[in-house]
Amino acid sequence: MISIIVSGKEAVKIKNWFFYFIIACLVAVSSGCSGIYVAKLELISPEPTDGSSYRDENLEISFSSYITSSIDFRLKNTGHEDLKILWGDARIFDPEGFVFTVVVPEEEEIAPDIRMSPTILKPGEVVEDRIIPWDNLYYNIRAEQWTAFNIVPTEQDDIFYVRSFQGEIISLLLPVDIGGEVHEYKFNFKIDLSLFRWAD
Repeated sequence: MISIIVSGKEAVKIKNWFFYFIIACLVAVSSGCSGIYVAKLELISPEPTDGSSYRDENLEISFSSYITSSIDFRLKNTGHEDLKILWGDARIFDPEGFVFTVVVPEEEEIAPDIRMSPTILKPGEVVEDRIIPWDNLYYNIRAEQWTAFNIVPTEQDDIFYVRSFQGEIISLLLPVDIGGEVHEYKFNFKIDLSLFRWAD
C-alpha cells in the first residue's frame, strides 16, 4: 500500500495559478526545454457549487485548480457539530490504478516516518492543507530536507507518458466523522494538461 502525506498550513498560502506557472518556467529554463506541461484539476463529482468548490450542510471544501507535488485544499465546518477528518481512512486513487493512504505530519514537517492523526474542526473552523503521495517523497541532499515529485509527472522527459494523463481521473476519498456518524466524500477530478512554450 502506498501512502500520502498531508502537509502543514504554510504550504497553501499561495494558491494563485501564477505561482505554479513561475515554477514551471524555472524548471523548463533550467532543463533547456522550450516548453513544459502544467496539470490542472477539474472537479467533476460531486457536482461543484462553484468552480472547484463543493458545499453541503456539513462542510465547504475548495481545491486549488493547479496541481504540482500536492493537492491543496481549504475545508470549513459548515455544520453545527464537531467535524473530524479521518485521515487514517482517507484514500487517493490515481489514473494508473494505485491506491494511496494518507498520514498527517507532526509540527507541519514532511518526513517519511510521520504517523496519521485526525483533524478536528469545531463549527465555523477552517483548515488549509495539502496532500502529497508518500511514494513521491525523496530526500533533497542539497536542500537538506524532504521534498516530492509532481503527482501528475509533468517533469518527466517521456512526453508521450505525460500526455497519457490528459483527461484521466484522480479521486479523493475523504471520510469525516460528524456526531459519531461517518460520511464518506469521494471527489473525482479530471486532469487537464496545458503546454506552455517558449521560443528557442
